[in-house]
Amino acid sequence: MVETVLEHLGALSAHHGTRFFYLSQDSVAPKTLGRLADALAESGLDLRWGTDLRPEAQLTPERCAGLRRGGAVACSLGVESASPRVLRLIDKGVTPAVAGKAMRNLARAGIAAEVMCFTDFPTETFDEAMATLAFLAKQSAHVAAFIVGQFELTHGSRVAREPGHFGLHETWTVQGDALGTALFFTERKPSKHDRERLRLEQALDRLASGWLLRSYPWAGSLSTAHTIFYYDHFGSGIFRDLADQKGGQILGKAPTQQNSPLPLAKLAQAEESEAEIWYELTHVRRQISRQAYDELASQLPPLRRPATRRQS
Repeated sequence: MVETVLEHLGALSAHHGTRFFYLSQDSVAPKTLGRLADALAESGLDLRWGTDLRPEAQLTPERCAGLRRGGAVACSLGVESASPRVLRLIDKGVTPAVAGKAMRNLARAGIAAEVMCFTDFPTETFDEAMATLAFLAKQSAHVAAFIVGQFELTHGSRVAREPGHFGLHETWTVQGDALGTALFFTERKPSKHDRERLRLEQALDRLASGWLLRSYPWAGSLSTAHTIFYYDHFGSGIFRDLADQKGGQILGKAPTQQNSPLPLAKLAQAEESEAEIWYELTHVRRQISRQAYDELASQLPPLRRPATRRQS
């Protein structure tokens, strides 16, 4: 297997003239990845790569150092939650202590440890969600970038197959979803009140201010080529170093009147309006269509770029 991967990477590198690869998978064993890194180090190909990885105990200091020698630049770790109860519910098989140690070992080896978490797993309490943010804050010196998304229900998962076991009251799909991929749910008893959700969002905003985080595919997002380029050139802590830089501008370049983006406050307003539209369609009407979306969008005030003064 390792020999085949090495052969393919060498051929792709020669064909496309690139040194950078993302190994997009999440099930490779650290031991296998270590063998690949050793083979790459011996091959002289001088490639750079990132991958998705479970934050396992096998990510020892020695193995992480070997991954770095073999060209590893970043590893996106599925930490999910720092609540032991939630981790047991999702059968993660990894404790917060093990995940934290893996993150530290990667970071100390010079590999960017990107962390993927989520909140709002069914029955997750406010305190359990806050524990995840506290975990990230405690490990911040070893976190190159992170994302904390909201749990989404998927067809075929154990939660979808056994909704009652996970405290769900109802699950549904929406009319107009041609592929039928989206699945929504409500809990029997809301696990968080609106005020707690607001406090959670505010705490997440404060935590995120310690990094320059941006959405895919821009530098500052996880598992992205642009981000890997920055790690390779500036080091794994680059997005902590750039925390004070405005997220709406091109990295390393001050915005001008000609290329100035829409103010971030306006973008945040647009994002909030978009979320409200989709909530209305998916949770209230439970039916989506272009016509219904346009109807709701037309009721919102247009966003306009502020006028700039011409210089003569």
